[in-house]
Amino acid sequence: MTTTNEAPGKRVATDGPNGSFAAVWAYWRTYWKLGLGLLLVALLVVFVAQNAESIHVKLFGWETDMSQALVVFLAVLAGVVFGVVFNRWARWRSSRER
Repeated sequence: MTTTNEAPGKRVATDGPNGSFAAVWAYWRTYWKLGLGLLLVALLVVFVAQNAESIHVKLFGWETDMSQALVVFLAVLAGVVFGVVFNRWARWRSSRER
């Protein structure tokens, strides 16, 4: 292990057995979004597998049978779209008032 002395009597490790900490940190900073995305996809696959049964859905006279997971996904998607539209509208309105 390579060490440097930053202060008298203080030793700081810079290299480990598998390479430098800075190299590992740079690798993690580069690929953390990929890792998070893979984790979310894995959770989605488990969710769909556990909620694959069909349910009956009624909305304003429209009726259909669809997967329970698809119903939850569409509800979340509608909430995200509504939130983004409302946020944009609120920002637009506040910028017009200035």
